[in-house]
Amino acid sequence: MFENDLKYLKDNGYTFMTTSQLPVSDTTQGKIAVITFDDGYSSDYKYVVPLLEKYEAKATFFIVGSYIDTPGYLTTEELKEMSTKSCVELGNHSYEIHDYSYQQLTAMYRDPAYEQQILDDYAKNDEFFVNMFGWAPISLSYPYGIYSLQIDEGLKAKGKIITVSTAEIPYNYKSTAPAGRKNRDSFRAIDLIVQ
Repeated sequence: MFENDLKYLKDNGYTFMTTSQLPVSDTTQGKIAVITFDDGYSSDYKYVVPLLEKYEAKATFFIVGSYIDTPGYLTTEELKEMSTKSCVELGNHSYEIHDYSYQQLTAMYRDPAYEQQILDDYAKNDEFFVNMFGWAPISLSYPYGIYSLQIDEGLKAKGKIITVSTAEIPYNYKSTAPAGRKNRDSFRAIDLIVQ
């Protein structure tokens, strides 16, 4: 299915971009495809990266630092190899707060008492990247798409040039809110997703 999606996008004249390329590119001209993957599954390395290379596409992989080297997720070596690929951007997807349930995270984002804990978790994931690569990601995906504008402002003040949620809204380069995304599932054809 993913290979067919890539074929469709390429055959229909889409330009592939990483998430962090959006805010620094002219997105008002032409058709743009930004492909993202959350969490850091081992299948990203095994299946996705080779297809990206085959179709000269790009994608952003939002990584949960604490998941690396655990069953079903990327190994340190796979992540390091992915970081060398021009088709790959690595982004922040939290260090541990993704382990909370949707309901718990929703409550935390609504309560200002948790703001520093949430910001510290993203900072810990940035440290994970700095320790491994010497740099921190400039893009971030919110677990379950949950965010608050106050936390979003704090993350952007610390160097994130773009954040994304799971709201299915078109990208608006003038907006300061997190960008939206359309989630892929087997019940939605690619031509319907891109409309």
